[in-house]
Amino acid sequence: MTLEFPVACVIGLGILMIISIFDLLIRLFLKLRGTEIVVPHFEKRSPWQVENRDETSITLSTKFLFANEGKSSAMLIDVIARTQLPFEQYDAVEVRGRVECEKYPRQDDYFAAMIIEHQESLMVKALVTLKARKNFHIDEALAHMVDVPIDFIYETAGRNPCHYSKFRIVLTAEEITQVAGVTLLKD
Repeated sequence: MTLEFPVACVIGLGILMIISIFDLLIRLFLKLRGTEIVVPHFEKRSPWQVENRDETSITLSTKFLFANEGKSSAMLIDVIARTQLPFEQYDAVEVRGRVECEKYPRQDDYFAAMIIEHQESLMVKALVTLKARKNFHIDEALAHMVDVPIDFIYETAGRNPCHYSKFRIVLTAEEITQVAGVTLLKD
């Protein structure tokens, strides 16, 4: 038995309407339920402080929050601190950045994904290591320091698909030398 063409069209249109209504209901439910909105609050960070120091390097750290200001749980999958100091700009110091969850410190530069419930926050620690080059003592290298832009790149997911966002801060030469206890020389 075969269906006539108009009957098959009506059935096909009916199925499409049911799928469309179902899709619309799901979208409405998700809109009412809300999504994750992960916001970094670097402006409320702790002051930079010395984490480690020796004759050739110094590591500075600060803490700040990633807040989930949305209505649903979010996952902070990855956070990267990418320092922007090329050797052409200043070659006496090599700069490296990393970020870790404050509650779960790591030594391998790996950021373990963390869930942030809605209306809650996650404290992270940013670490910036400055290593003297050219056989300089760290104090000598920092005395001529320049500003270091740092891009914080982070990946989040929740009801929305995974996506990357970033923000930039500038760790100034004045901040670095003040925390390190070194006098900044103006060249």
